[in-house]
Amino acid sequence: MEIGLIKCVSNPCRPCHPWFNVFGSGFFSAPCATLRESVLPFLPRFVPRIRHVDFMVHDLNRSRWNGVTTRKLIGFLVGVALFALLVFMSEPGFVFGLDHANLLFHEAGHPIVGLFSQRLEVYGGTMGQLTFPAVLAVSFWRKREAISFAASVIWFFENWLNIARYMADARVQELPLVGGGDHDWARIFGRWHVLNHDTQIAAFVRTTGWLGMGAACSWVIWLWWVGRKNHLTVNEVSPAK
Repeated sequence: MEIGLIKCVSNPCRPCHPWFNVFGSGFFSAPCATLRESVLPFLPRFVPRIRHVDFMVHDLNRSRWNGVTTRKLIGFLVGVALFALLVFMSEPGFVFGLDHANLLFHEAGHPIVGLFSQRLEVYGGTMGQLTFPAVLAVSFWRKREAISFAASVIWFFENWLNIARYMADARVQELPLVGGGDHDWARIFGRWHVLNHDTQIAAFVRTTGWLGMGAACSWVIWLWWVGRKNHLTVNEVSPAK
């Protein structure tokens, strides 16, 4: 019997999947036909395509990330340590080299967004400097490249430190502006009527940036730990030669 995208080999259905346990075996019986027909069409939105009553092994295999070996983890952590050293040696909120590139993306974002909306042009700078690392992150996510994805996420959230620096300057306006002109966040906060809270908002954004970078590093370490644990488990259950 086949119900929507769920295929059962027994009749009546035997609850052998978490969804069956949630609804109960009576959910698929005749007295519940009306409820069943009204709810089942929505299940595929939350449950991936399945044959029988479990996730397809092929789909699960395709969703796995490329393995994080010990050698890759060491290289990643060394890179993160060097990056952290550069961050702390640089001016707060402006990492030498990296934020020069971010500034180029920032300035390019203004005219690009301005082509579509003059009102949104002021947001284009921030959008521009976040777009490129976000696009890279999505690309590496699709390829299941864990280390490269995490590096892109770190770059994305490093931008938040730079953005927070710009936000905190909204009232005092001490930072030099490329090409002069208006201060982006002074205009934005003025529109939102929160200009007096520029430093508080900046502190929140800065903290979020640090948390995001820390989460990316922790995720890579977790992938390495899970991969190592699974490898040891396989070796333990493998028959001796």
